[in-house]
Amino acid sequence: HRLLLAGGLALTGHWFAPWPYDVPLDLPLAVLMFGSLISLGWRGRQASRDIGYPPDARATVGSSRAVQDR
Repeated sequence: HRLLLAGGLALTGHWFAPWPYDVPLDLPLAVLMFGSLISLGWRGRQASRDIGYPPDARATVGSSRAVQDR
């Protein structure tokens, strides 16, 4: 989950960097993206709970990518 949050922070930082004074224009985009990230993480946790895995930080949607990075 930290991987997803770090990716979202990097993306929003990249979006905000060219327009540091037009944050209200980019704020809805960031809110939408963070909402989708949170919903994806919550869905991954619910699915892992249904499967029987512990609701760990590794049991989120980005678990396969994190395992491959190792």
